[in-house]
Amino acid sequence: MYQYEFDSLGRITKFINPDQTFLTMEYDDVTNTITVRDENLHKKVYTFSWTATLLSVKEYHDSGYYLTEYQYDQVGNLTKMTDPEQNVTTYLYDSVFGITAVVYPDLTEQHFTYDNIGNVIERIDQNGNSITYMYDAVSRLKEIDYGDTSVSFTYDPAGYRTSVTTSDVTTYYSYDARSRPTQVTYIIDGKPYSVEYSYDPASNITAVTYPDSTTVQYTYSLQDQLESILNYASFTYFPDGNLAQILFSNGVTTDFQYDSRGRMQNIYAYTDADLFDLTYTHDPAGNITEIENNFLTANQEWITSAETYLYDKSDRLISASSGFGTISYTYDSKKRLSVTENGQSTSYVYDYDLLLSAGQQTFTYDSNGNTLTKSSESEWVYHYDNANRLTQVDKDGQIFGQYIYDGDNRRIKKTEWSEDQQDHLTTIYIYSGSSMIYEENTTGTAIHVYGPSGRVVKRTTVNNETNTFYYTTDHLGSTRLVTDSNGTPLSSLRYYPFGKPYQYSGSHEPYLFTGKEKDQTGLYYFGARYYDSETGRFLSRDPYTFLPDDPRIVDNSAEDFTKWLMNPQRFNRFSYAGNNPLKYKDPTGLWWECYDPICIDLLGGEGEDPPPDDPPPEDPPSEDDDDEYDTRQEECQDCDCKDREDIKALRKLKRNVIIGKYSVTFAYALLCGIAAGMLCAGTGPGALFCAALGGAICGIIFGILTDASVDDIVRDIEWTMKQLNCGCAAYCP
Repeated sequence: MYQYEFDSLGRITKFINPDQTFLTMEYDDVTNTITVRDENLHKKVYTFSWTATLLSVKEYHDSGYYLTEYQYDQVGNLTKMTDPEQNVTTYLYDSVFGITAVVYPDLTEQHFTYDNIGNVIERIDQNGNSITYMYDAVSRLKEIDYGDTSVSFTYDPAGYRTSVTTSDVTTYYSYDARSRPTQVTYIIDGKPYSVEYSYDPASNITAVTYPDSTTVQYTYSLQDQLESILNYASFTYFPDGNLAQILFSNGVTTDFQYDSRGRMQNIYAYTDADLFDLTYTHDPAGNITEIENNFLTANQEWITSAETYLYDKSDRLISASSGFGTISYTYDSKKRLSVTENGQSTSYVYDYDLLLSAGQQTFTYDSNGNTLTKSSESEWVYHYDNANRLTQVDKDGQIFGQYIYDGDNRRIKKTEWSEDQQDHLTTIYIYSGSSMIYEENTTGTAIHVYGPSGRVVKRTTVNNETNTFYYTTDHLGSTRLVTDSNGTPLSSLRYYPFGKPYQYSGSHEPYLFTGKEKDQTGLYYFGARYYDSETGRFLSRDPYTFLPDDPRIVDNSAEDFTKWLMNPQRFNRFSYAGNNPLKYKDPTGLWWECYDPICIDLLGGEGEDPPPDDPPPEDPPSEDDDDEYDTRQEECQDCDCKDREDIKALRKLKRNVIIGKYSVTFAYALLCGIAAGMLCAGTGPGALFCAALGGAICGIIFGILTDASVDDIVRDIEWTMKQLNCGCAAYCP
């Protein structure tokens, strides 16, 4: 049980975990600061203005603190951010609709232009490329023109996407009477690849038919939990919903155990003999400090090892010891400064956030922050399109890899060349939502099936011979053990902390760290970006914009604008998972999140109850720019509250508050904060908790405000209550 303590003003002062560890919050009403000490007694101090805007964050370390400061204009727009190294990012507002320019510390700039109703119609990036956006009469995105390529969209009368077209691929969408996708067809090089879906009355997917006509069927419990993937695996759960066991059809059983806080404690896979046994130890703040890693190799050798980890006061990994020896890391406020591996030190040299050298490796970049070259034992050159997508990699003057993407920026084609340039292999990828479910090349095909633990099965057909591979993964979804149809180990893996495999036995397996594919370039494909596990950095900057249509700010209620600012570690736009790769993962290359079901930092959190990397099975959305609202509309087919324009209006109201378009007074924010708590949890502790964060702060995070009119606030609350009464919008925004 989680417990709370409050002060006389109803503000939370202590958050007590089931294991009796606790986080504390202290309020200073004179300086308007909140001091948060986590379960390890590590301290952060947040300073707010009297209108509840965040002014600064102090992150304490052994010899002082790192100070990040924010400035705003008179209506609450963020105008300046200064990091601990005194690098300044400036935001300009020459439009009532939001940011018109961003000036970065390296003096590169981005510019934004809006139409008369607030749609972004042009963005000029730091490379000087102009990207234009066109909309239809009801403000649906119709076309994006990147200059070197374009994407066009069409919709049905209900507003659902019917097609997405680029020069390389066209994707068509079909829906049933309840607006659920029933077929998605990709036309690639003139060939159709279709994925078909069937549903039960509760809209759970009951069958997926792949492009090779393979059909995979799913069954569910009365609680709508995935119960089985027919012919592949069945699943059982603990009463709290955590996965308890996977019984694979090849005879392998995997058991899961958790501690009182829902954190993974043990993963144990076995047949008649032990195959894999992974045990975790956490510190009070949830950092993994020890892993006992025991497994059977493909050579039938039982390996026993112990891994230990240490962290600094910002929860960044500073030491790792295991079979690879001992590795130490040092940092400044956000960046890695050095790595010492078994006594050999490698220094990192930067220009602002650009890594110029790491030991003998050197790097160059374009103005957008895309890595252009890497010089080491080989000379690597990286090419990008105007959408900042990696399109080609050259090695020592020869093409080594080429990549093509669809209109949703998913990689749909990869061509890799052999070292001698005599052979190449082109692979086509097909998706369900963000999950890659089918691949095809000249050697054969493969289907991928996902469950609560991530990838469950890969079934390949090569030269008319079919083989099925079963995946045992760790807490991050990283592949640890692959077994064949008889339960015999084919591949077993261990990793360095940042994802580089260091012990690899058995057959080749490309899906490795957090389940991502590792290309022959040595880079992991994470979706939005590519990741280099050698340096622990992405190849490109995180493309966050602070614009209202940034999905991490608008579409995820736990990760809005204020929470973004409260964790300055997020502003290292190259680093992986806040430099804590054992506790966090980055499913898409855009946003890192805690792997555990309970991962709470009350004021600067990394997200509550994050979804799994590859949900089982993924309900494919219509994937247009209103995904969140399409889902709720499906739930409201029989309600009088299903009007999409109302839902869009609610979204715009939330956007306006987040980007500072409208000023927010303390009283209004307090009212909305309490209302949000009541909507989420009635009038009980949930409302107290929501108000306890400081009313005004909670109002910014959860508020649904317009021009600071009480009548507007009441109207919006009544509207939301109406949705709740008929089953719509049953969430805390």
